[in-house]
Amino acid sequence: MVSALTPKKIETITEERDLIYPRTSIGNGNVMQIGEEAAWLKLDRVVLITTSGFTDRDGGIVSLLYRKGIEVNVFNEVEPEPSVATAEKALSFVKENWRGDTIGVIGIGGGSALDVAKAVAAAATNGGLAACKGISKISASTLPLILVPTTSGTGSEATPVSVLIDSERKKFVIYSKHLLPNLAIVDPELTYTMPEDVTVYSGMDAMCHAVESYLSVNANHFSEATSLAAAGLMSDAIVGVKVNPNDRIARYNMSLGSHFAGAAMTNSGCIIDGCPIAGAGITHAIGLATGARYRIPHGLSVGMVLPYAMDSLKDTSETKLKLLGEAFGAGQSANGAIARMFGIMDDIEMPRTVLEYLRKKDETAKIDVQADIQGLVDDAFAAQRLLANCSRKIGKEDLRGIIERILC
Repeated sequence: MVSALTPKKIETITEERDLIYPRTSIGNGNVMQIGEEAAWLKLDRVVLITTSGFTDRDGGIVSLLYRKGIEVNVFNEVEPEPSVATAEKALSFVKENWRGDTIGVIGIGGGSALDVAKAVAAAATNGGLAACKGISKISASTLPLILVPTTSGTGSEATPVSVLIDSERKKFVIYSKHLLPNLAIVDPELTYTMPEDVTVYSGMDAMCHAVESYLSVNANHFSEATSLAAAGLMSDAIVGVKVNPNDRIARYNMSLGSHFAGAAMTNSGCIIDGCPIAGAGITHAIGLATGARYRIPHGLSVGMVLPYAMDSLKDTSETKLKLLGEAFGAGQSANGAIARMFGIMDDIEMPRTVLEYLRKKDETAKIDVQADIQGLVDDAFAAQRLLANCSRKIGKEDLRGIIERILC
């Protein structure tokens, strides 16, 4: 693994692009700086956006802010796959507590809480949520924003996107480089209370970000270095945390790997209207389709696709897959990288198929493959923005072949 991560002489020059990355503080206990950081931003009050599970014991964040003379109002109604309605409610909460002083937003939690915080900080100064929807629609400065992840998966604190769900269960997406926070605080100690399934599934989400951004045709030297490092960190850490949830090194590496993967994904996709679009590929195209159809946790829905996606790109991405194999500790072998990914899935006792997952919840569950397959293929194929990042043209038959293998 060490040699794969060792900087090598650059022999090709990738296309120049503006890289985006937030100011970031990484380290155990770093959340203790949040009061000083909010004071440095000259905030008089903050709205803390989080989930119902938040308490002040999570780093004592509220107390730390109060000690610096900063008023705190807590909105703790964010749900998994947050709705536009919830974001609108949070936005109204911000406006109700904005008394002409300097107000900021702090998002703390998993990707859902961070995405709502990003959307609200932007919408408050840009005409509301609807005006922000789409790509590069944000023209004015957002409210000051600090993001504090408590999971190791989405890397949302390093991505210029906010994903919400509208009333018709369709995605409501905001893309803008202005969504990046004034500060991201990545404190691994905040992840210790994550439930086991959230830990491993979010870890697989980060692994998918790392691998897909590395294989993206829009990758560059910055994204390749960060994605390869993330893949190496995550490959050992996911298993380590599964074996021992209190493994401090594994927790640290998962947090670092997740953050690196988010930064890599941000900077390895295409650029539309000045905004970088995520460098994800087949894994997310299929995983988003199956996840929505069968209500599967996102990290699981993309994770079960990953080794098959790697295999489908083996002929056109063999060199990179060999380096991934080395980063995984499987030697410089494309097949070794794919085999190791299956091994990681087994090590963390992750279901390999949709049906296996469904039967863990209901042993009588069934999937009508013939009825479902075409809709899934069409939904995945519609994600051309993602498939365009792949190292070869991906057709419906490619998608069908993978989907058939992961369904049952």
